[in-house]
Amino acid sequence: MFEEGSLRFHVEKWFGRTAISSLEVSRVWPERLGRSRCVRVVSSNSRSTVTIFFFQHGDGRWSVSPPDIRRATLALSNR
Repeated sequence: MFEEGSLRFHVEKWFGRTAISSLEVSRVWPERLGRSRCVRVVSSNSRSTVTIFFFQHGDGRWSVSPPDIRRATLALSNR
């Protein structure tokens, strides 16, 4: 059994354990995510194609939802 937050866990959850050997996995770099990692997983057969994007969050866990966008902030100091 794989850790619940691992990429393999989520791929098996969404595509099934038997589909693992027939999937196409590629890394993508969405600019809005900055340095966060994202992979695209594609399952194709003669009838359909299913594509799911998986995103790695700051704590190392993977999810189908992207991490929050880090925005620049301005802090004021009373020095």
